[in-house]
Amino acid sequence: LALGAAIVSLTFRISEIYPFGDGVRYYGQRNEQLIAIAVQLLISFFYQIAFVILLHDRSAHLASRAMRRLTRSKAEAQALKDREAETEKVAAERLGLLNILTHEVRQPLNNAQAALHEIQVQLSPAKVRKDLLAAATQRTQEILERVALTLSNAILGASMIERNESPNLHPIAVTDVAELALTDCPQSTVERVETDFPEEAVFAHLDPVLARLALRNLLDNAAKYSPTGSPIQFRILVDEDRCGVAFRVSSEVNDLGLLEGSIFDRYERGRTAESEGRGLGLFISRKIAELHHGSISFWMDDHGISTFELFVQA
Repeated sequence: LALGAAIVSLTFRISEIYPFGDGVRYYGQRNEQLIAIAVQLLISFFYQIAFVILLHDRSAHLASRAMRRLTRSKAEAQALKDREAETEKVAAERLGLLNILTHEVRQPLNNAQAALHEIQVQLSPAKVRKDLLAAATQRTQEILERVALTLSNAILGASMIERNESPNLHPIAVTDVAELALTDCPQSTVERVETDFPEEAVFAHLDPVLARLALRNLLDNAAKYSPTGSPIQFRILVDEDRCGVAFRVSSEVNDLGLLEGSIFDRYERGRTAESEGRGLGLFISRKIAELHHGSISFWMDDHGISTFELFVQA
């Protein structure tokens, strides 16, 4: 449009200098007319440049808007994919926990029913054998306590998956937490535990519920995979170098293969583990240690004694 207007203007200007028709007529000074044409040509040239720049800016603006829309669409699509992936992950985790509950709770409950049936059998004769009745009762109690531990681990695991909340940390006497964890254990385990706690009061920033469950898992693990009746050492040490407190559970091990593999990972167990369970306890204990800005580890000494350590920041 600007180019057409310039051509019309120039044609009109030239016709004034060199009119069409017979002969040649001049209006004004010819040099002045030529200068005016040159100026008009120059102005028209700059008009064309400005017009081209305007078109370029307009195209760049439209391209930029299209790119922003495309980028926003890609970001929204990626965010939707991420949400879908996270939803699928959470759903898979929940399904895994349900499978654990199905496996770890149903079988112990069946064992509890069998033990209760044994108690009924012992009660039926006229003369009751108290030793057999006491053994059956104790076994039933241990099974029910194991079911309670399994439920605690599964519920805590579900909570860790569904929400990433900080633990309720506050100063608490570490000996109190350790003693509560010990009282949660079956009586047969308590009788095997030898404690070595500090005489003076030692405090650390703990979530008492989580710390108690982690220690309960370590004690249960030691009782489960050590020879029947063998001692279990339960110690609390103040680690000044790391500015924290170490809870240590030591015991013999039935089979060194039990300590092979990623035993602190979810659903992992020792290579030769054959007892009931899916390895959730040590995983939960590791997560609890991480929530306390601590760590969990284990080692073997030259006498075949394994030590599991839960370290937390003071």
